[in-house]
Amino acid sequence: LATTAAIAFCFSGFGLLTAVFVRRREQIIPLGLTVVMLVCSIGGCWWPVFYMPPWMQQLAHVTPTAWAMDGLSDLILRDRGLGEVFPVLGALVAYGGVCLAAGLRLLRF
Repeated sequence: LATTAAIAFCFSGFGLLTAVFVRRREQIIPLGLTVVMLVCSIGGCWWPVFYMPPWMQQLAHVTPTAWAMDGLSDLILRDRGLGEVFPVLGALVAYGGVCLAAGLRLLRF
C-alpha cells in the first residue's frame, strides 16, 4: 500500500509538471504519449534495467518509472519488506514533491 501510494503521488506530480507545458487540450495527448513512451522505455517498464548498459542504468534512474519498478520488484520478486524498500519510497516521494512544486509554480490558470 505504501509503495502504491508513493508511486501514485510521484506520477501525479510528474503528470502535473508535464501538463503545464501544453497550451491547448489538443496538445495533451501527443505530449503525454511522447513523455510516457520515453519514460517507460528508459525507466525499465518494457525490459529490465539490468539488461541495459551501465551508462543507461544510471540514466534510467533519472525517470520515476525506474524507481517505481525497483520498488515493485523488491516487494514482489525479492520479497523485501517496507524497511528495505524505504529508500525507494523516499526517492519516489521526493521526485513527486519536486515535480508537484515545479508544476504548481509553472501552472497558468
